[in-house]
Amino acid sequence: MLQMLIFGTDQNQVDKTNKFLPSKFSIKDMGEANVILGITIKHENKGIVITQSHYIEKILKKFNHEDCSLMSTPMDPIEKHKSNTGKLVDQLEYSRAIGCLIYPLVLEAYSDASWINHVEDSSFTSGWVLLLRGGAISWASKKQTCIIGSTMESEFVALAAAGKEAEWLRNLIHEIPIWPKLIASIFIHCDSATTLAKAYNQIYNSKSRHLRVRHSMIRELIMNGVIYIEFVRLQHNLADHLTKGLARDLVVKSVIGI
Repeated sequence: MLQMLIFGTDQNQVDKTNKFLPSKFSIKDMGEANVILGITIKHENKGIVITQSHYIEKILKKFNHEDCSLMSTPMDPIEKHKSNTGKLVDQLEYSRAIGCLIYPLVLEAYSDASWINHVEDSSFTSGWVLLLRGGAISWASKKQTCIIGSTMESEFVALAAAGKEAEWLRNLIHEIPIWPKLIASIFIHCDSATTLAKAYNQIYNSKSRHLRVRHSMIRELIMNGVIYIEFVRLQHNLADHLTKGLARDLVVKSVIGI
């Protein structure tokens, strides 16, 4: 059985498609979608929200923890650690529970670069941040020593650094026994369309020949399914504050985002 969503910005076209498909295929209209491929779809006034909260609730019920209390921190800050003298617990069951709950986590990254913000030596600053389930777990802001000739080149240097860190972090996660072995590609968000195009282009030219090593590395990471590069608008790039001075509201926005 195959599931399919029909959606679009033109309701008339959506209705026409919805009428056309049953005339060619054996298909059943299930109405407005609420769950597909294990993901819950919620319709709100501002748009559509997708969540896997029902999956997490199912796992909690499976391991008899559906009545557990919500906590805002991983552990009690005043709790004193001491040797366990109580009843032994099933370590395997604990690993299974944690592994099931880790499944819906998302690993993604943002990269950015300035354009010659160090006038004395014509250098620039690159930055990146990696997030696990929306929380920053690794980040960097570094003044680069190489001389570049365009904004695209500075963005590409930052992208290569983010890709290298993403590969290392992905390999680290893969070594954790409780983590599922099938790890999805890490999305790296970049606000430069030309940099994104260069990353997916196999052709070198004289203007960017010195980027050959970084280009080859990024291409290999993409082909091996380690990373996937996606365009993001500058105002939504969470690595922007790592490369340059920003107004207070923009810094606060980035902090909230990570």
